[in-house]
Amino acid sequence: MFDSSTRPRSEPEQAPPLPCRARATTHHALLDYADRQALEVLIDGRWRYCPVGARADYPDGKIAYHVTIRTPRTGGSTHRAYWWPEDGLRAARRQVR
Repeated sequence: MFDSSTRPRSEPEQAPPLPCRARATTHHALLDYADRQALEVLIDGRWRYCPVGARADYPDGKIAYHVTIRTPRTGGSTHRAYWWPEDGLRAARRQVR
């Protein structure tokens, strides 16, 4: 699967909601489900496949990706935003269903 030597040591930093930046932020909705982008996010020591819903570009040059995380225990999902790039994030391979 993946080389364990490239495994990050920590989970990625979440991008907090910042109202002062939000007004000047450019959001790009990525809703093309046929070719949807995804990230793998390190959560609780495991890589999880997370579809990307949007990308936010901040005026200071930072980028945050908004992803959907499935929660296996509850059967639901939650949304999080992560700064890009981070050690605990990587581009996902296309998920085959």
